Formats: sequence, C-alpha cells, structure tokens
Amino acid sequence: GSMLALGAQLQQAGRLALRLVDISDTGAVVEALAGADWLLLESPTNPLIQVADLPALGAEAARLGVRMAVDNTFATPLLQNPL
Repeated sequence: GSMLALGAQLQQAGRLALRLVDISDTGAVVEALAGADWLLLESPTNPLIQVADLPALGAEAARLGVRMAVDNTFATPLLQNPL
C-alpha cells in the first residue's frame, strides 16, 4: 500500500531502515524489533487477512521501548480494537 511505498521512498533517501516481516510470524517480528524505534503494522492485513498477535507484540515492543502503531482500517474498530 501507500505506507509501504512511503517507507521505501524514505529508505532510499537514507531517512530510515525498513524491515519487512511476515506479521503472522510473531517470532520473526520480535526478532526484527532489535534496535528498532517503531513497529508499524497492519492487522488484519489486506488482502490476505493475516492477524498479528497484538498482545504479544505490544508487550515485547513496550519491553524494548519500541513505539507501536496499528493500522486496522480493514477490520474497523467494530471487529478489532488494537488500543
């Protein structure tokens, strides 16, 4: 989506390092948090409907001091409330 395009553009400009990880693989996401400043994720994903383990990822991000933002536009707050 547009978030990914913006991230790629910022990475190309040397403004950030982007790590793309399968959000349904909680272990891989946790590994990618090492040295990160932000965890930006979409859950459930569009169009594959993969769901992130938000409680586990939120706890690990908080433990490491990594800020976390969740785009859940696809589900809307009626079906998933990440806050």
